[in-house]
Amino acid sequence: MSDNLVRSLKGGRIFLVSFMALLLVLLVGRWGVALYVDLLWFSSQSLTDVLITRMLWEWGARGLVGVSTALLAWL
Repeated sequence: MSDNLVRSLKGGRIFLVSFMALLLVLLVGRWGVALYVDLLWFSSQSLTDVLITRMLWEWGARGLVGVSTALLAWL
């Protein structure tokens, strides 16, 4: 079975899959580090509730824009 997997990934597919996995790890890592640094700073200022509120508003707005764009494209 592993031979079939290797054959199916020939022709640059294994490179593409590896590159996409590395890119995903780097992007998620960057996001996680930025979130951790923000959490440390806001915690040191005793403003953790401000961070949570800001994050909820940012992600809520992004979600609303994404859903609106998807609905507009669908229509």
